[in-house]
Amino acid sequence: MKLLKIYVMAVATCLSITAIAQQTSQVPGDDLVVPLADDLLVPLTSLEKSRDTIKKKMQEMAREYTPTYQHIAGEITLLPFFEQVPEPVASLPKARNIDEDGYYDPFIDRMEIFKKQLAEEARKNSTILKLYDKGGQQAVEKAAIKEANESDLIKQMGGADNIQHMSEAQRKALATKIMNENPVIAQMGGVDKIKNMSESERKKAGMAAVKQNPHAVAPNNDPVLQAFMKKMKNDPKYAAEYKKMSINKQQEEYRQFSIEHSGIDPLFNDHEKADREFEATMAKRSIALDAIAVQKLLARVKERLENYTAPINLLKQKCDAYIEQLRATSTGIEGYYQVAIAEARINAMIWDLYKNAYKYAIGEFNDFVGNHWGKTDFSRGDLSDTNLQLAAGIGSVYDVLINFAEDAKKQTRGNKSKQQYYENNK
Repeated sequence: MKLLKIYVMAVATCLSITAIAQQTSQVPGDDLVVPLADDLLVPLTSLEKSRDTIKKKMQEMAREYTPTYQHIAGEITLLPFFEQVPEPVASLPKARNIDEDGYYDPFIDRMEIFKKQLAEEARKNSTILKLYDKGGQQAVEKAAIKEANESDLIKQMGGADNIQHMSEAQRKALATKIMNENPVIAQMGGVDKIKNMSESERKKAGMAAVKQNPHAVAPNNDPVLQAFMKKMKNDPKYAAEYKKMSINKQQEEYRQFSIEHSGIDPLFNDHEKADREFEATMAKRSIALDAIAVQKLLARVKERLENYTAPINLLKQKCDAYIEQLRATSTGIEGYYQVAIAEARINAMIWDLYKNAYKYAIGEFNDFVGNHWGKTDFSRGDLSDTNLQLAAGIGSVYDVLINFAEDAKKQTRGNKSKQQYYENNK
């Protein structure tokens, strides 16, 4: 069992942001005018229009989810960092006088500190990592098998050892079949429908279902329930008749069985206690659903990111071709400098497009982090460490921010070097 591989796919991967061309003959803030070949002005203008279209399209797509959570002091909020990350110095004369380490490293170091703090917080709240620190992977696997075998579902599937020899499709099919036989799950619409519910929808549907099937959420060690379930299993004809009964008839049937079997009338039990037991049962069942919710959230972030960056990738290809054209028509030291300035300006432009794509993509995730990180105990003391999945998502955003800063630093250093080369050889 690959129990420690619970980290989800990183929200983002490192981007290699390379040269793209932008139409201009004037470097903002400089007095230096660089002539561009006349026959290249038209395609360059077209590329700039494409850039503007992408910006507009991203803004329209971002309306799908508008961040609304108001973060307070002490809560993790990631979006402001995308405005704070230092951008590339696109002007070669300005880059000539930049101390790259002093300009970019403070931001990079700050993100590294946040990553370290995140790891410490995740370890403090992680049942799995505490076990791992104490006894290694063997301790985690032993605890996981023990916990798994306490589950009625795992028992019905033949135990953890048996499940390990099943294919993923076999495990999913058998688990779904067994869970859908539960009256409460069935009343809620089945496993597949429940997966797509929000937490509030699940709770509402669960409370409604249990009112119609009160015996279905009785404690697992309830001898009356166990005897009733055994009767259902051993008498398929009765089970079929029971399923056809109305809800009221089913409740009365179970009531009479309980009275005959134990002398206890379930309708006169402590209803407040029953409600507490139900909440505890549903909380336990929702652990897997919590994990699914986080995984689906990260999947949505990944999908948005792919949608935002796809047109940027295409623009980059067009601009790479433009740069090659520019190189082919530029000669000597002045031609070298012309290409260098175009690449610097366009690198910065594409860097900014990608940065905004990431910022728009993580809006929903940033709201979720503000709402839950450090507040919601997803693990609930068991080994389903959804907290770690959430921490992995946060950590991946810190990595992306570091990548952006390091790429900007690399661009600025390259621009500085090209300016020095030009000055020494003109």
